Amino acid sequence: MGAVADLARRYAELHPWTSISWKQLKPRKNLIVLPSGFQAVLDCLKTDDQTAVVMLKPEDVQPDWFTDDYSSIVLFSTAEFAGTTRWAGTWTLILQQVAKGTELIVLPGPENDQDWRKSVDMLRDLCEETIAQRPSLKSCIKCLLPMKSEFEVIGAAFRTAKFEHGKVFTQSAAKRFWTATTTQHAGILKLAPFKRLAEQATSSAPRNPRPQQGQQSAWRCQQRRGGQAYKHQRTPRIDRPLQVIGNRMFRLVPVSDSRSHTRGGSYRGRNHGTHKKF
Repeated sequence: MGAVADLARRYAELHPWTSISWKQLKPRKNLIVLPSGFQAVLDCLKTDDQTAVVMLKPEDVQPDWFTDDYSSIVLFSTAEFAGTTRWAGTWTLILQQVAKGTELIVLPGPENDQDWRKSVDMLRDLCEETIAQRPSLKSCIKCLLPMKSEFEVIGAAFRTAKFEHGKVFTQSAAKRFWTATTTQHAGILKLAPFKRLAEQATSSAPRNPRPQQGQQSAWRCQQRRGGQAYKHQRTPRIDRPLQVIGNRMFRLVPVSDSRSHTRGGSYRGRNHGTHKKF
């Protein structure tokens, strides 16, 4: 032990910790493992210090996810219930990272039905069993899953979004869930906030522009009352000449024959009734 202590002291003298060397350290990322429903909002959670993936079921976890040296792994419970046999390989991969010093934080995902409660209970049992068998990992595993008595707590983060099988969360629902989760566990979680992105339009066809408030279309108010103005009879307002009559200026508007809009060839109007005899 004395020889080991001498080597450690000599190494510390050759590699002293200073403010400059501390700033040169590469920051470690946080890995966010989200349940089903967050496929469309992964980019909203990705930053330089944070990456996000979706785990539909435990078998989806791949060794390639853990190639980087992560600071923490934030694991959300799955909506689909899976037994300990299906979790064996995934849990082994996660514990290998915990053994290297990565912190594991287990949180509840959005609730849906009884499968969600069974999934939460099973994942809590995994954490408790791991800590019981490996007490040295206790400081690296933080299980924040609710107990059975807390499933009906009003205002809990896992109740802010309702998961339905086959559907994905919108940015509004995902942000509401993420903000509630980080706020509820603000003393432990130090994660980047949800960043909304511009959603792509469902159709690439251009939309017809609408006139601004207070403006009128070029063809607006050009149709005579009581009759249809056909396209060939329309004249743009800007092409109509102005005429000065007396001291006032008028815009000449062509008037179509109103008889063409009546049925049976007869026409009756305000000024075209029975002629009066004088």
